[in-house]
Parts: sequence; structure tokens; C-alpha cells
Amino acid sequence: MKKFLKKAPVDERILQAKRQIHAEMLLMIYYFIIIAFAVKTLLLHYSLGQCIVEYCIILFVPLYQMVRTRQLKVVLIPENYRANRRNAKEMAAFFIVYGACIAIFIATGGLMDSQGWTILGITFVVCFIVFCVSRQVFIQVEERRRKKLEEEFSAEEASEDTSSDKTI
Repeated sequence: MKKFLKKAPVDERILQAKRQIHAEMLLMIYYFIIIAFAVKTLLLHYSLGQCIVEYCIILFVPLYQMVRTRQLKVVLIPENYRANRRNAKEMAAFFIVYGACIAIFIATGGLMDSQGWTILGITFVVCFIVFCVSRQVFIQVEERRRKKLEEEFSAEEASEDTSSDKTI
């Protein structure tokens, strides 16, 4: 009976590939939910009460990710993130998404008077500032966490090296 209960050894490459597939699948589902929320609120004019499930998912997935990365002591951004070309791609993606939202807003007749254009300009400036500030804060917090974790792990390695020297 014990023979059937034993698990077969699993190759680490297979586990890594499965994890990558699951991560990609989660991102696709998350982006689909964001698109569904945008369509429901912008095109179909649903209230927040009618989209509460999507809204909760959009809010809690990043919070869960933040909590788990701190529990597992993992840093999300690469080492020289500020010099990375990804920054320009993220900014371009922001402008494309915002431009699409503006196009939808205009197509649905949201800009009939000058007040609509004023609201559109103010929301653009506010969204851009919030996006840039939150992104910068995230980068700085993650860089500080990286330095702290590197110091912690190097201290642990040094203590392990000294304890192994004593036993020899």
C-alpha cells in the first residue's frame, strides 16, 4: 500500500515551467478582469455595485502579491531597474491605455460641452501624477528592501561560514 502513496520525484525544470505557466495565466486573467471592468464602467455604464467582484479582484491581487513577496523575502524589480528599457515601455503603455479610455469616453458622448473637456484634462493630469508617484514610490521601497535583504542574507551566510569553521 505504501508503494502507491509515494510521490514520484519531479524534475525541478518541470516545476519551474509549471510555475511560469501559472504566473502567465494569472496575468492574463488579471488583465482580462481589468478590461472587463473598464468595458462595464465606461461602455455599459454599470455602477460600482454591479462590478464589485472585478473591483475587489483588481484591488486585492496586488495586495496579495505584496504580502507574499514580503513573507517569502523576494524583491519584485530587477537590480538596475531605473536604467532598464522597461520604464519607457511602461510609460508608453500608460499613455496607450489612457488614450483608449479617452477615445471610449469621446465615442460614448461624454464630451458635449467645455466642462467635459476640463474634466478630461484634470483627470489626465491627476492620473498621470498618481501613476508616476506610485511607480516611483514602489521602485524606491523595493530597492530599499533589496538592500536590506542582501545585508540580511550576507550576514546569515557569514554566520553559517563561521559556525562551519568551528566544527571542523
